[in-house]
Amino acid sequence: MQNHKPFILWLFGVPGSGKSTIANQLAHCLAGPLQIIDSDDIRSRITPNPQWTDEERHLVYRAMWEIATTLYRHQISSIIAASAGGVSLDEYQRSAPPSTVFVYLKCELETAAARHPRRLYALASSQSQVRLPIIVGLKSQSTMTAREMDFTQRHGIVGYKITIPAKVDLELDTTSETSLQDNIDRIMLLINEKQ
Repeated sequence: MQNHKPFILWLFGVPGSGKSTIANQLAHCLAGPLQIIDSDDIRSRITPNPQWTDEERHLVYRAMWEIATTLYRHQISSIIAASAGGVSLDEYQRSAPPSTVFVYLKCELETAAARHPRRLYALASSQSQVRLPIIVGLKSQSTMTAREMDFTQRHGIVGYKITIPAKVDLELDTTSETSLQDNIDRIMLLINEKQ
């Protein structure tokens, strides 16, 4: 990408959907100053002993957004890798700079659970206070399949909702790892179009 202008890219989806993987791959492909803002890293700094409360979640997301918009004002692009569970991305979209892109990474829960590096799904099934952003839907409508509902029940996972915002710039199915490069290419094309 030549003569790049700053952008904000928010990758959201269930834990294990590939947000960090895609963010890191994109960072190698993009020119210009860029910062990855990963919710796992930010959460560990803001809340070293997370309680997974709604208040804590809002604090972490607000901090990530403030970092991204501050970097943008200083001509530095950022990629936010965060599930957006339990928060409304519509709120962030209203205050977003013009070259902000929201990409939903759709992934089947069993695949996401198997690939999550911190085994968060196992933690959620063993500790009742840990709630995962796994119930994806539009506003009040859940789109969990019967297979995903069975998976959460079998493993005792309690979830909270990822609300898909009214406007998503791109939806990518990340269940298949073979599509990683195609997904990277599609996101890069979208970023170029927004600039």
